[in-house]
Amino acid sequence: AVWGVSRLFPRGSLSSGEHERDSTAREVRARRYARGEITRQEYELMKRDIGQKEDLRE
Repeated sequence: AVWGVSRLFPRGSLSSGEHERDSTAREVRARRYARGEITRQEYELMKRDIGQKEDLRE
C-alpha cells in the first residue's frame, strides 16, 4: 500500500517539508488500516481530509 501511494505522489509534486509531512500522514494512515486499527470508512475520511489540505496549499 505504501509503495502504491508513493507512486501516486512523486517527490517533485510537493516541497520537501510538505512531502515529508504528507508522506508521514499517508504512511501512518496506511499502517493503521493494515493493522485493523481504523475502518475502511475512517481510512477514506482521513484520505479525503488530507487531500483537501493539499488542495488548500496550492
